[in-house]
Amino acid sequence: MKDRIVVTYKGDYIEVLSEGRKDYQFANKLWAEVVKCCQKHNCYDVLGVARSSSHVPADDAYHHKDIFKEVGINESYRIAWVEMEKGAFNMAYFVENVLSNSGYNVRLYKEVSEAIIWLTSKKEK
Repeated sequence: MKDRIVVTYKGDYIEVLSEGRKDYQFANKLWAEVVKCCQKHNCYDVLGVARSSSHVPADDAYHHKDIFKEVGINESYRIAWVEMEKGAFNMAYFVENVLSNSGYNVRLYKEVSEAIIWLTSKKEK
């Protein structure tokens, strides 16, 4: 699986399609592109759909909070993330916990439809 990031403004949210490895450098590039698109469209609701070819190393997963701070993700962002590869879901869950415990509004889902429902509802904003 080749590394790939596609960030698209969908009107109600920013969609991020991510394939490949999930190390610190890849995550930093991904989130920097997300922030750029969010700022361009003044839209801070993000749907991420990932197909990970490798597990995120635990250190890199833990440092996602540092990446978020570095690229400028703050409390204005709502992020619904879907990990499509079952073998990578547990590490994605760890990332969600690290980010949630650091004050970020991030939710992990197994289904894109569930993520979109949460993301497009403004109840928790």
